Amino acid sequence: FLTGRSKDIINRGGEKIAPQEVDEAALSHPAILEAACFPVAHPSLGEEIGIAVVLCDGETVTLTELKDHIGATLAPFKVPRHLLIVAEMPRNPVGKVLRSALSESLTQQLRSTSNTPSPANPLEAAVATLWAEELDLPQVGLDEDFATLGGDSLSSMRLVLAVERLTGLRIPDDVIS
Repeated sequence: FLTGRSKDIINRGGEKIAPQEVDEAALSHPAILEAACFPVAHPSLGEEIGIAVVLCDGETVTLTELKDHIGATLAPFKVPRHLLIVAEMPRNPVGKVLRSALSESLTQQLRSTSNTPSPANPLEAAVATLWAEELDLPQVGLDEDFATLGGDSLSSMRLVLAVERLTGLRIPDDVIS
């Protein structure tokens, strides 16, 4: 059963996620004082999952650590793909967390932190061009995250096939995740 307000439900590629369920899983982490899950726009899935957390004094947490923690109790499609660490949650006058404000903050942060190294050789440049073309972006850097930029399983397979055509090499299935 879905619980909570229907307008808060996140639709990730047809899978429905109740933010409260993800919030509760995150709150069971000892470093987290407050947590709020929210939707992040995604070009092919519709929405992806982001989570904002307020940390306990002196604590730290990484996205990987939080993903592992939440993934131990929730299905993989419910695990957040983005982490926003905040000093306090934005709230309306009644005290309800403004999930839309968190989504806007993360979007601004993602846009401002996309400085990654440029390709160092012709092969890297060619693969970066293929990647940018597949995702309909002007350019991509070496440290960009494929899923964050809008990639999904279908676009990743198209990219793998394009790289195989470019290089003449077969990419083993077990290295594609």
